[in-house]
Amino acid sequence: MPEGLVVLQESRTALAPPPRRFREAGAVRAAWPCEGPFGRTAQRLRGSPAMRAGIRYERKVSKQLKLDLPGIWISPWFRFQTELGDTRWCQPDALLVGKDQVVLFEVKVRSTSDAWWQLEKLYKPVVEKAFGRTVEGLVMVCKHFDPATTGLGGEPHHVFSFREASEARGFSVMQWRA
Repeated sequence: MPEGLVVLQESRTALAPPPRRFREAGAVRAAWPCEGPFGRTAQRLRGSPAMRAGIRYERKVSKQLKLDLPGIWISPWFRFQTELGDTRWCQPDALLVGKDQVVLFEVKVRSTSDAWWQLEKLYKPVVEKAFGRTVEGLVMVCKHFDPATTGLGGEPHHVFSFREASEARGFSVMQWRA
């Protein structure tokens, strides 16, 4: 086996550094679904062209999720307390709480390791504490998936429909073009 191939395989499973200014949940003492610290926050098309494109894409994904997966929570807020006693809030893009499993969704225009960090290190521990159940599936929905994306905690499982994503186990990627 060529050496370059081994390096590529090793870098695929290596974790990328966390996103800039990212704070993982750490040990969560308590968590609750809530209205959010700012009331209902509407996503406005402000910011850079890339930010506006991301908001438009997330809106399209949310609309399709509602159609395909009745009962899904879109942009739910959670309040949580860390072991240090800090009170914090977080807001996953979507959450499906089924009778058999819990699945979290993060929407990105382009595949990025940021989604893995948000799903695995922030939302998952908070949602598990809030519902007292294990989160089985973590799904990054993206418009453009680059198979060379590193830092996803290993090779992601690929799903091809929102229905299939609702039954995901582990970290999965779904490429969806609106």
